Amino acid sequence: MPVDLSALITSVEDEFSVEIENADAAEVTTPRELAQYIVENMPEPGEHMDEDERIEYVESVLGELIAQVLGITRYDEESTFGEILQRSRRR
Repeated sequence: MPVDLSALITSVEDEFSVEIENADAAEVTTPRELAQYIVENMPEPGEHMDEDERIEYVESVLGELIAQVLGITRYDEESTFGEILQRSRRR
Protein backbone atom coordinates (compact mmCIF):
# COMPACT_ATOMS: atom_id res chain seq x y z
CA MET A 1 0.00 0.00 0.00
CA PRO A 2 1.38 3.45 -0.88
CA VAL A 3 2.54 5.50 2.09
CA ASP A 4 0.05 8.31 1.41
CA LEU A 5 -2.83 5.82 1.31
CA SER A 6 -1.60 4.28 4.56
CA ALA A 7 -1.68 7.75 6.15
CA LEU A 8 -5.26 8.22 4.91
CA ILE A 9 -6.36 4.89 6.40
CA THR A 10 -4.74 5.83 9.73
CA SER A 11 -6.60 9.16 9.69
CA VAL A 12 -9.89 7.41 8.90
CA GLU A 13 -9.37 4.95 11.74
CA ASP A 14 -8.62 7.78 14.17
CA GLU A 15 -11.51 9.97 13.01
CA PHE A 16 -14.21 7.29 13.13
CA SER A 17 -12.84 4.94 15.82
CA VAL A 18 -12.98 2.11 13.28
CA GLU A 19 -10.30 -0.45 12.58
CA ILE A 20 -9.81 -1.07 8.88
CA GLU A 21 -9.13 -4.79 9.02
CA ASN A 22 -7.93 -5.22 5.46
CA ALA A 23 -6.16 -1.92 4.84
CA ASP A 24 -4.20 -3.44 1.96
CA ALA A 25 -7.48 -3.70 0.04
CA ALA A 26 -7.86 0.10 0.15
CA GLU A 27 -6.17 0.47 -3.24
CA VAL A 28 -9.04 -1.40 -4.89
CA THR A 29 -11.77 0.21 -2.79
CA THR A 30 -13.87 3.21 -3.80
CA PRO A 31 -14.58 6.08 -1.40
CA ARG A 32 -18.26 5.03 -1.31
CA GLU A 33 -17.33 1.45 -0.39
CA LEU A 34 -15.06 2.72 2.37
CA ALA A 35 -17.84 5.02 3.65
CA GLN A 36 -20.27 2.10 3.77
CA TYR A 37 -17.70 -0.03 5.63
CA ILE A 38 -17.16 2.78 8.15
CA VAL A 39 -20.91 3.20 8.73
CA GLU A 40 -21.31 -0.53 9.31
CA ASN A 41 -18.44 -0.65 11.81
CA MET A 42 -18.33 2.71 13.59
CA PRO A 43 -19.79 3.26 17.04
CA GLU A 44 -23.32 4.64 17.10
CA PRO A 45 -23.21 8.43 16.83
CA GLY A 46 -24.58 10.49 19.72
CA GLU A 47 -27.33 11.98 17.61
CA HIS A 48 -29.87 9.94 15.67
CA MET A 49 -29.16 9.58 11.97
CA ASP A 50 -30.62 7.08 9.57
CA GLU A 51 -28.20 5.04 7.46
CA ASP A 52 -28.37 7.38 4.44
CA GLU A 53 -27.58 10.39 6.65
CA ARG A 54 -24.68 8.53 8.25
CA ILE A 55 -23.25 7.58 4.84
CA GLU A 56 -23.59 11.17 3.64
CA TYR A 57 -21.87 12.44 6.79
CA VAL A 58 -19.05 9.89 6.52
CA GLU A 59 -18.56 10.66 2.82
CA SER A 60 -18.30 14.34 3.65
CA VAL A 61 -15.67 13.80 6.35
CA LEU A 62 -13.88 11.27 4.16
CA GLY A 63 -13.68 13.90 1.40
CA GLU A 64 -12.12 16.33 3.89
CA LEU A 65 -9.57 13.71 4.96
CA ILE A 66 -8.70 12.92 1.34
CA ALA A 67 -8.09 16.64 0.77
CA GLN A 68 -6.01 17.03 3.96
CA VAL A 69 -3.96 13.85 3.77
CA LEU A 70 -3.66 13.28 0.01
CA GLY A 71 -4.06 16.85 -1.19
CA ILE A 72 -6.77 15.74 -3.63
CA THR A 73 -9.93 17.82 -3.78
CA ARG A 74 -11.52 16.51 -6.97
CA TYR A 75 -11.93 12.84 -7.75
CA ASP A 76 -14.38 10.40 -9.29
CA GLU A 77 -16.24 8.71 -6.44
CA GLU A 78 -16.55 5.54 -8.54
CA SER A 79 -12.75 5.25 -8.89
CA THR A 80 -10.69 3.15 -6.53
CA PHE A 81 -8.18 4.85 -4.26
CA GLY A 82 -5.41 3.38 -6.40
CA GLU A 83 -6.90 5.04 -9.50
CA ILE A 84 -7.43 8.33 -7.65
CA LEU A 85 -3.78 8.37 -6.58
CA GLN A 86 -2.54 7.50 -10.09
CA ARG A 87 -4.56 10.30 -11.67
CA SER A 88 -3.41 12.84 -9.09
CA ARG A 89 0.24 12.01 -9.72
CA ARG A 90 -0.16 12.66 -13.46
CA ARG A 91 -1.16 16.27 -12.85
